[in-house]
Amino acid sequence: MLSNEQQHHYPSATANALDAQNRDSAQPSPGALAYADFLSRNLGETCQVRLHSAAENCGDLVDVQVGQCAEHPSGAGIDQWSHSEDGYWVGAVCVIDSLHAQLKPALLQMAAHTTSAKTVALSQQAPKLDCPYKILYANQGWSGQPRRALDAINGCVRWAQLPVVQRPHLIHVRGHYFFLRNERAAGQNPTEAYSLINHRARLSFSDSEVLRLALEQLRNRVFAVQHFQGLLRRSA
Repeated sequence: MLSNEQQHHYPSATANALDAQNRDSAQPSPGALAYADFLSRNLGETCQVRLHSAAENCGDLVDVQVGQCAEHPSGAGIDQWSHSEDGYWVGAVCVIDSLHAQLKPALLQMAAHTTSAKTVALSQQAPKLDCPYKILYANQGWSGQPRRALDAINGCVRWAQLPVVQRPHLIHVRGHYFFLRNERAAGQNPTEAYSLINHRARLSFSDSEVLRLALEQLRNRVFAVQHFQGLLRRSA
């Protein structure tokens, strides 16, 4: 679960309560509930946070969507966004207990869950956004062995032959280290699919740093969706 310290770094006056309609019938893990609550408190009222209990040993899924799909004229280009009848899909989090024990099933589950993931751009000048932003969050990992974890992650990606767009952008092991998807090398060399960014042996590491990064990336996509919806309204 997210610690009180981590949550303290992100106070929010626009918290969305997680009610029964946003959960599957099976009860998610405490870690998934805590992560979903953290996102709900910090992403604002336009975002819907939904919990899904996954298959055994695969962790729980947390999805983030923005608003309702607006009505739009045919050919407006809305299909470039991954969306459902409930809104635009901007984030997907898989919460597991152990990276060591659940890495393969969690990666496969996230890939299956995000088969509609797309890389989109609002304009020729704007950077492309891979939606939804995908996070694998683990309560435990290879304790004190970030390089071993990195080798295991890259080996698993190579074994599963996961498309780049379906791989997690961020892999975070609570209290220990985090990895980012290597956008440049991942397509050509799966053995370098991820890079170790920071770990506990460095004084600069903190879980809050990783959570800030996750929020920043999710908010970028929320802003892009809102901008895109504005363009659709003006073109209607």
